[in-house]
Amino acid sequence: MTAKNLYKNDYGFDLDFTLKDSDGAALDLTNATAVTFKMVKINGTITKVTGDCTIDEPKTLGTCSYTVQEGDLDEVGEFNYQIQITTASSLITCNPQEKINVLRKF
Repeated sequence: MTAKNLYKNDYGFDLDFTLKDSDGAALDLTNATAVTFKMVKINGTITKVTGDCTIDEPKTLGTCSYTVQEGDLDEVGEFNYQIQITTASSLITCNPQEKINVLRKF
């Protein structure tokens, strides 16, 4: 697992994701009604960030992005993130236990 290193209080940039199934093939997002980014502090219980992702075209490639908002990175520490895909009939969680390090600026 490779961690994404980000800096405290930065915002306005995109985190890009390519969502894949267990065989490594791109997930087709054509039928997705929502794609959501969620981030929680490691060993924490409260979700720090929940936000909508933008699905890229063509949707069959499984790519999406989340634009980091002001306040998302206001705390230094290690966080897990995941992407949730909602369709009319199900909820799929991708990238479980992926990591973001929020570092302080020098």
